[in-house]
Amino acid sequence: MYACARCAKLYKLKSSLNRHLRYECGHEPKFHCTVCPYRAKLREHLKSHYAAKHVVTTIVNTDPDTDYDHVVLLTGSAYE
Repeated sequence: MYACARCAKLYKLKSSLNRHLRYECGHEPKFHCTVCPYRAKLREHLKSHYAAKHVVTTIVNTDPDTDYDHVVLLTGSAYE
């Protein structure tokens, strides 16, 4: 086991400890939810938050005059 010298969290893999030291321990969250006040220190945590807490709707664009093929809407809570 690998322990963080700053906060004593334990990690099975050295790479996990290194990620913790680089992005989490002592760092402010830099990824912000656009729907609620949630903040995350890692992008994958924010993605998991969106999937678990918010309704994600994908709309397929059929207008040939635009440069995009779909739009993703994040709305409200998944529990509403």
